[in-house]
Amino acid sequence: MEITGNGLVELMFLSMTDNRIVETINNLGLEQPTIDEQYELDLKVRVADKDNNGITFIFKEIDGYTSDGEPCLTQIDFYNKCKIKLPYALSFDDDYKTCCKKFGKEADYIDKWMKKGRIWLKTTEEGLDFLVVVHFIDKEFSQLQRIIVVKLNKEDIGDTLFENKE
Repeated sequence: MEITGNGLVELMFLSMTDNRIVETINNLGLEQPTIDEQYELDLKVRVADKDNNGITFIFKEIDGYTSDGEPCLTQIDFYNKCKIKLPYALSFDDDYKTCCKKFGKEADYIDKWMKKGRIWLKTTEEGLDFLVVVHFIDKEFSQLQRIIVVKLNKEDIGDTLFENKE
């Protein structure tokens, strides 16, 4: 089974014990997520690629997303060392204009925390909203550095982290 960025994005909002999550993490050679004392402090479970191949998963418990209250996949980070096909046909060689063409529009938001970041709003077939945050290596937006697919909290819109693109 080939693992792709688009395939990973399809796993968003699934419980960390869902068979598809377990199988994917096994196929990537990562350790399965576990709830431990660190979870009690951070309220999230982080699964990082121990060989530093460029993928990190974050699981959090979110009301209404899993029926059993288990943490579900709320964030995937793709770093420039990532060896799988990136989501949305993106490439780490892409500049901002190329990203806009691939998304079919300009970015919806500017990442105010990371000025070299631009944000696109996406929605799953089930109507769940998430963001695709693209960080570039420079202020000219000449090349991708990191892609973050993360659950959207509606209260974040208008928050200090995002500003409308104008």
